Amino acid sequence: ERELRGHRGQLRVCILVCVAAAAFSDLVVTLAEPSNWGNGFGAIAQGVGFLGAGLILKEGGTVRGISTAATLWCVAAAGASAGAREITSALVVTLLVLGVNLVLRPVSD
Repeated sequence: ERELRGHRGQLRVCILVCVAAAAFSDLVVTLAEPSNWGNGFGAIAQGVGFLGAGLILKEGGTVRGISTAATLWCVAAAGASAGAREITSALVVTLLVLGVNLVLRPVSD
């Protein structure tokens, strides 16, 4: 969806963020004690939040890139879910992100 509209968070970026979040999540659930999983998942969310912040631009009186940053954060959540072996959750998040970006865009316009 981002690729089709020519937005900054394009397909390659979304795939890379998703794969990285999945890999980090896999490491967390494989190597960390369950009591420390919150720290691992929090670090993923914080890192992706930092990336998303770089996508938000203020141009004059308008702010652009918030939807792209939010999409990137959701893509990371889907990847983290997949990496944590929560496949149903990953699929639900993926479908919700697609639905919001494709179906609700005309409504917000």
